[in-house]
Amino acid sequence: NKAKSNSFTGTTYSEAVAYMKSKGVPGANASGAMTASEWSRRRNSYSMTGQGATEVKNYSSYQAYLRDYVSYCVEKFGK
Repeated sequence: NKAKSNSFTGTTYSEAVAYMKSKGVPGANASGAMTASEWSRRRNSYSMTGQGATEVKNYSSYQAYLRDYVSYCVEKFGK
């Protein structure tokens, strides 16, 4: 399942939310992305326990997670 290339190049939560809203993604979906601190907290917990959801297991960086989240939302909910 190859996501369409996406022009989002931001690195912060607020940039991601603004970008998604500009593409017509509903606010609730756009703001559903994790913040960097939330992602880091979950990633650290995963590193220590081996327990974690796909958003930390499958991404080695917050930016990689954020890009995928944005791609998914724009593709699924964007106008």
